[in-house]
Amino acid sequence: MPTLKYLIPFIAILMLVAAGMLACGSEATAEPPAPTVAAPTVMPEQAPATATPEPATATPEPAPPTARPTEPPPTAVPVPATTAPEPTATPTAVPPTAVPEPEPEPVTVTASDGTEVVFETPPERMVVYDGAAVEMLFAIGQGHRIAGTHSFVTYPAETESIAKVGDAFNMDIEAIVALEPDLVYVFYDRFNEDLERAGLKVLYIKSLSHGFTDIADQIRMWGAITGATEQAEAAASEFDARVAAIEEKVETVETAWTVYEHGFDWWTPGRNTLVNDVFELLKLQNVADFEGYQQISPEVVVAANPDIIVGDPDSVGSEPAFAGMHSAEPHHVFTLSEGNSFSVAGPRFMDAVEEFAAWVYPKLFE
Repeated sequence: MPTLKYLIPFIAILMLVAAGMLACGSEATAEPPAPTVAAPTVMPEQAPATATPEPATATPEPAPPTARPTEPPPTAVPVPATTAPEPTATPTAVPPTAVPEPEPEPVTVTASDGTEVVFETPPERMVVYDGAAVEMLFAIGQGHRIAGTHSFVTYPAETESIAKVGDAFNMDIEAIVALEPDLVYVFYDRFNEDLERAGLKVLYIKSLSHGFTDIADQIRMWGAITGATEQAEAAASEFDARVAAIEEKVETVETAWTVYEHGFDWWTPGRNTLVNDVFELLKLQNVADFEGYQQISPEVVVAANPDIIVGDPDSVGSEPAFAGMHSAEPHHVFTLSEGNSFSVAGPRFMDAVEEFAAWVYPKLFE
């Protein structure tokens, strides 16, 4: 039959479809195998969508410890090449008291009799039997060391409270011992043995009778003994400078005026005396032509008719031998003002010299 002829292929197709459907249903109920996922291929230009993006600025790896950067990091402050590196530790300062002061060197003074007197330390209590030395000690700030002196010392004013223990001819040894001095200074040697027998340390320097410029050296000596070397050098240098200033001002003086110092009972200074040293400094000619202090004849003075007389105006004016002499007139007679003296060879000796120089040469010392 023609119809059956055409139906047979169609039925066969239907059966094949039905069989396929049965097969698909059976596979759907089974556990499906894990799918195999192939790794996606990452292109060089683009990271995969699932990858964690890296930060835009990568953190640089630190340099090895031994490596030194060729340039400081941007936040570092460059240190100039000339700046010294700061110390890693603060040094410990040594306090001034930690450094021991050197022990003072012993001072040796040669006395006028040749005895060497050694001072291991400065004397603390001294009996000073010399007005000039007393003034020197006060001038260098060491007057507090003076425990006693002789009865004729009145300068400076502080000496009023210092014990007086006799004079040049009547030294009170017992009173000196009672003061417990560690030095007795004398300008004459009359009582040296008595003082030494009493167990006292004695320094004898003969009184300065001439060479007044040596006063500066004696000031330095006291500075060495007491340890006040700087103060003594300052006072001595000032003394020397004042002498030099006078020498400079009278350098051009050519006229040698004559001069005479009138003392009690015609005692007057000759050569090698402090006063005569002053006369020579000022280029004056002393009419007393002998050594040291001596009495001079009034006739010799009248015959010399000096240009200048140094002394008390009343004493000169009342002397009959001077009657009619032009040098005895008041304007030819010079008298030192109160407080100045040519007899005490201390620091203020220059006050007297300068006063006299200004009187003799008023135009030079204006």
